[in-house]
Amino acid sequence: MLEVTKSFTKTAKDIPWQSALWFGTPEGLVFKQYRTAQYGTKFTQVMNESRDGLTLTIKVTWTSRADYETMMADPVVQQSIVARTQYHSLKSISETPVTLVEVS
Repeated sequence: MLEVTKSFTKTAKDIPWQSALWFGTPEGLVFKQYRTAQYGTKFTQVMNESRDGLTLTIKVTWTSRADYETMMADPVVQQSIVARTQYHSLKSISETPVTLVEVS
């Protein structure tokens, strides 16, 4: 199995997280359905927000590195990553690099 962790930090509580906004849109709902249909049985995801509400950490556990790499190569997923990165740039939300840890 592979644990994938990424954190995001915003400068103020009143800035919404991109996922909170986007997954409520028609485009976001279509993506969520697509992701679930394509990869839903291959990962589990846990999201934790810091007490001050400024940092969001997402940990995703994949059944294998190959499944993760397949998802990351998916053009639909890449489009969603570009959208997230653009939103974060606009709202001054920083992103840590992804950490990958093989677990048994």
